[in-house]
Amino acid sequence: VWKLSSCDLCEIARNSVYQSGFPHSSK
Repeated sequence: VWKLSSCDLCEIARNSVYQSGFPHSSK
């Protein structure tokens, strides 16, 4: 079971986006 807060999920999502090489339009 993942015990992550919404903030952690946000960071993981951002890291995934950065690793995928997606352009970050909104910083």
